[in-house]
Amino acid sequence: MWFLPALAPLGVGATVRLQRCGWYPAGGGEIEAVITPTARIGGLTAISPPSPLEVTGCSLISRLPRSITERQRRQAETRLAATGLTAAVTIEEDTLALGPGTMLFLRAHGRAGFSALGRRGVPAERVADEAVDALLGWQRSGAAVDVHLADQLVPFLALADGPSAFTCPALSGHLRAVAWVVQQFLPVGIALCDGRPARVEITPGPRPGRAGPEVTAVDA
Repeated sequence: MWFLPALAPLGVGATVRLQRCGWYPAGGGEIEAVITPTARIGGLTAISPPSPLEVTGCSLISRLPRSITERQRRQAETRLAATGLTAAVTIEEDTLALGPGTMLFLRAHGRAGFSALGRRGVPAERVADEAVDALLGWQRSGAAVDVHLADQLVPFLALADGPSAFTCPALSGHLRAVAWVVQQFLPVGIALCDGRPARVEITPGPRPGRAGPEVTAVDA
């Protein structure tokens, strides 16, 4: 819901449509993906958080009372409004799912996404709070992208025509692992700079060519 929109400005054309939710334990989820080949991928420079921050979202439900989604939306919009953020959260119902389930997803300007799943015994308001708390935590970090998008961007930016640099809240284990794996296949320089926020710099090398430099960890 926020990964592909983040790739679109780089020249990556792809869309994913949810056909059916696959809630645990019934499963059975289905998606339809359409990927358009591209001749080139552009670099990314995202150092500062987007401003003004545009927040959109979705309160989704399957085989449960619709009032749950309405409560999730109301709680999220109220919490965000109290911090000066305006959110447009839609309500969606999946009638094809094999089992019950609900979730709230919030997207911030195509650079960050936060979700929370409903569980038995957990009020809808608490589900909304989990997603809102995560979004506000990212906002306070001063990072341009969220911690999950950070590692997902690396393989694409390693194939870009030029250098890239972005900030994220922290250097996660996933980010370090993805950076290492990419280095095993591509001649690319990746600098991981630990700080608040953390910074990632990616410099693609020639194709084909020599093995790339090792991942560099830099203390702030």
